[in-house]
Amino acid sequence: MHNYLPFVKARKFVHSLRLNSAQQFRDYCQSGDKPDNIPTAPNTVYKNKGWSSWGDWCGNNNIAEKYKVWKTFDQARRLARSLHLTGFEEWEKHCKSGKKPKDIPTAPDTVYKKEWKGWGDFLGTGNVWKKEYRSYNKARKFAREHKIKSEKEWRNFKRTKRPNDLPYNPDRVYKEWISWSDFLGPRPSQWKSFKEARKFAQSLKLTSPREWSKFSKSKKRPNGIPAGPFQVYKNEWKGWGDFLGTGNLNSQQLREQYYSYDNAKKYVQKQGIKTVPKFYEWSSQGKRPVFIPARPQKFYKEWIDWDDFFGREKIVIRSFDDARKYAQSLHLNFNSDWMKLHKQGKIPKDIPRYVNETYAKQGWKGWGDFLGTGNLSPKSTSQKYIKNIVEAKIEARRIAKKVFGNRVIGEEEWMQAHREGKIPDYLPRDLRRFYYLSRRKK
Repeated sequence: MHNYLPFVKARKFVHSLRLNSAQQFRDYCQSGDKPDNIPTAPNTVYKNKGWSSWGDWCGNNNIAEKYKVWKTFDQARRLARSLHLTGFEEWEKHCKSGKKPKDIPTAPDTVYKKEWKGWGDFLGTGNVWKKEYRSYNKARKFAREHKIKSEKEWRNFKRTKRPNDLPYNPDRVYKEWISWSDFLGPRPSQWKSFKEARKFAQSLKLTSPREWSKFSKSKKRPNGIPAGPFQVYKNEWKGWGDFLGTGNLNSQQLREQYYSYDNAKKYVQKQGIKTVPKFYEWSSQGKRPVFIPARPQKFYKEWIDWDDFFGREKIVIRSFDDARKYAQSLHLNFNSDWMKLHKQGKIPKDIPRYVNETYAKQGWKGWGDFLGTGNLSPKSTSQKYIKNIVEAKIEARRIAKKVFGNRVIGEEEWMQAHREGKIPDYLPRDLRRFYYLSRRKK
């Protein structure tokens, strides 16, 4: 289970990154530099826990167009006409001046599609915009011949040298529109080839994506090497292990390398591994080969259990009564003593360590009953022991005098006598603990 930071602390961390969009945050997540306590999908993790928008998360307060609340078309048109603008170019200039109200869209033709009749109608110039433009293919040919490389260059070109039959916003005018990269043509590659970039990366002897990210931020990365090679070289990308030369495979490559269940089982058994802790220790020490999964119980559909995987004989667990009889023969006082002995391997293998779970529906009443200390569960003790501490004290003294005579005895002697059956059952074996707990509950 992930242990993510609270929303406010996580958002504060993301603000420190100075990201401008959801896409930039996703790119950051893929860089390998994101801490584990920051979620990749904050909009899902923090839903109903503080999440409002990507603008709020990234710290730029930008709100996606579709989530903004706009003035009605009539209100927006009334404001636009009051400005006495003569065309789209003046409208755009007005929008960039910062004087436009936030609830008036920059692209009214997109927001008010149903009511839209043209810029002449919206600005009040009386010119219904039915301008004839070159066909999409001819406009695209013009853009490529003039080697315009970006949307920004096209806008600037339009103001100075663009013929009148070429639109300022071809993405809105042409129904055939696909994308700016299709319209302007593929950009000249600014990056070195994948092989060159990989050769450079491997010369650095880095061991992880995190180290690569740190290197990229150190300003030592050459301009021809991308900070996010997994994006630039999508077609050739095989994983960070291949790119950095560490030999670490991605998840798909790992799965392809894994042995079948039977072969993996045989290999592990040859290593003499017989317990789960030993298997994980073997794995954490780097001794586990790539063809054995770290979590075989989750990977293999054929999985049965660890006994089958390790090739060990299945142990038939003792009955609850037999296990309790054995436990009481040890004369232990606390469940921690039981756990310690079990960990040391001094408890028979056919008695589980967590007896309270194994025998939960087979007679379990509590550790006091299981170990024979007399400390039963509250329900049992209320039925068995003398409740009143004053009455118990009087009775305990009477029994002690009868069993031990007039000499002073200690706690150990009392408990030993209780084990030997010399003390009546209506008095607990551990007097101090039982009546102390009773007082605390009150």
